[in-house]
Amino acid sequence: MVEKKEILNPFLYVSKYLDFVLIYVPYKHRFFRFSNEEIKNLKKLNKEFLIKNRIFVEKDYKEKFVKNYREIIKKIKPELNLMYILLTDSCNFRCPYCFIQNNYKDKKRNFLNLKTAEKAIDYFFKNSKSKEKKIIFYGGEPLLNEKVLIHSIKKIRKYSKVVYIGINTNGSIYNKKLSSILKKNNVIVSISLDGFEKINDKTRLDKIYKGSSKRIIQNIDKYIKDGVNVSLSITINKYNIDYLPAISKWVFIRFPKIKSVGFNLPLQNLKGNNLFVDSEYCAFQLYNSYRILRNKGIYEDRVLRRLKYIVEEKPYLKDCGACGNQIVIHPKGLVGPCHGFAGSMNYFNSNLNNLDFYKDKVFKKWNLLSPINKKECIKRNCPFILICGNSCPYYSKITTNSLNKPDNRMYPFLSILIQEIGKDLFLRFPKAIVVDYDGTIISRNSSYEVINFIAKKYGYKKEIPKQNFYDIKKIFTQISKELNIQNKINDMIYLYLKIWKENSTLNLPLIKQLKEIKKKYNLPIFILSRNKKEEIIKELKKFNILGLFEDVFESKKYKKPSLNYFKEFFKEKKLKAEEVVYIGDNYFSDIKKIYSLGIREAISFRANPSFYNEIDNGWLLDIFEDYKKLDDGKSKYI
Repeated sequence: MVEKKEILNPFLYVSKYLDFVLIYVPYKHRFFRFSNEEIKNLKKLNKEFLIKNRIFVEKDYKEKFVKNYREIIKKIKPELNLMYILLTDSCNFRCPYCFIQNNYKDKKRNFLNLKTAEKAIDYFFKNSKSKEKKIIFYGGEPLLNEKVLIHSIKKIRKYSKVVYIGINTNGSIYNKKLSSILKKNNVIVSISLDGFEKINDKTRLDKIYKGSSKRIIQNIDKYIKDGVNVSLSITINKYNIDYLPAISKWVFIRFPKIKSVGFNLPLQNLKGNNLFVDSEYCAFQLYNSYRILRNKGIYEDRVLRRLKYIVEEKPYLKDCGACGNQIVIHPKGLVGPCHGFAGSMNYFNSNLNNLDFYKDKVFKKWNLLSPINKKECIKRNCPFILICGNSCPYYSKITTNSLNKPDNRMYPFLSILIQEIGKDLFLRFPKAIVVDYDGTIISRNSSYEVINFIAKKYGYKKEIPKQNFYDIKKIFTQISKELNIQNKINDMIYLYLKIWKENSTLNLPLIKQLKEIKKKYNLPIFILSRNKKEEIIKELKKFNILGLFEDVFESKKYKKPSLNYFKEFFKEKKLKAEEVVYIGDNYFSDIKKIYSLGIREAISFRANPSFYNEIDNGWLLDIFEDYKKLDDGKSKYI
């Protein structure tokens, strides 16, 4: 039995689910599963086991823990191994989420000259003592300064035939000569593409604000055909997040020779980013995308760079090279630690003539950036303190006006990531599939548009804002009250349901995959919905798919998406939450609720007929294949 002098580790991450409790211990990134009964009597369990694995610790553990890792951070000296060369801050695109272009206060743009580029390369090779050096050309759009780019690549290769050279480009520029040089010098070309054409054209806009997908995809094909090593960079945003797993499979099918995909979390900029999405939802969709990519042999950096340290049981202290490992060469010739500040010029205080990387105050300050040195991280006993890696200093600064405050995207992001890893370790292949109805199996008209149409029809002049979930009765009650026509509430609701259901269509890609999964794995499929059971059955018969489903669940006591509604379903069907995969279209209402109960997996899949051709690619089958490989011990994390 654990004695009174030991306390529960303050840095634990504890997920209390319906049927079990998952605990993550930062020390060596250990995961443990306990039953609810074991948690109630935790102190009575094996003392040696609990103390050895840092579940229980001495009372002064926190002070020692913080002191120890602060000493470790202090001892880590700056080590220059990465250089970003911003060939220009000009760009031929106008992407709304760009954190370079949208941070400039004036319209003047600059191009790096040949002399400064040469000086930067000489400085890097003279001052970098690392065995694994990297040089990345960045912008703006770096290929707009092609002459300096080509000269720089050749100069780098005179220094080293093996040093990593990369280019981050929007993919708008291609010519045979350039492509040949990139291949010959083994340059990794990372091209930004946020999804298939209809999605990418909403975010990757050219200088006259038109979609750019056709040109980008054609150029990707040309570079690949020429033998250039191409990777893709996908920025998560409000247009692609609902379809991220399907986009991952599309990448594999459309570009079979691509072996690396990087997902970028959304960043804010000085003008604001209206494409920004919830970090928790990002992690949720990203991990399902990672499931698909890892079993196709495609490297996904966002998950794997942390997972590597978890598997190796090592602390992940630095997520960004700006914290003591990189220099950024601005087109004006100034040097700073982070390209995120290229627009504002904050922290670009040195030039190549006077910079001493290992003694410079700015670089020494950035080298000490760590959650272990941040008061808020220590105060909240953040359980992710050894896996966060400080994340993005730029994001901390732009959202909190301080480098020393946390990147507030990371806690929700890592909470989902840790839960997903833990579930993969302890949970088995699912025994049932549960599917939402409206918006998932069936595509309906937009609630937002229908509500505002009816409101306007009755003389309501205000716009009902977009929401993740609409309480129809509550909305029309409020409208009728303001218009003093309370006797019209039922008429409004009836009209809403009529218009909302008009021209409803099946989510054919989902139905097709559910049929294949049911046939392959013999899994029962249930429908959960707020709709009346008889109405759903009638519609399923109309579409001739009633036989696909085991049952349509209807509760007499509770409304979906309440937790009690889901609990009643599990009880009635004699299923444990951990045995179920849930598929829905709204993360912020039903998915988030049922996920909190500890289901095997939740999958977001919004019915959208305009994307059916692209998303009908078997991605959901790949996720179930991943579950099976995990169950059989055949899936590899690294």
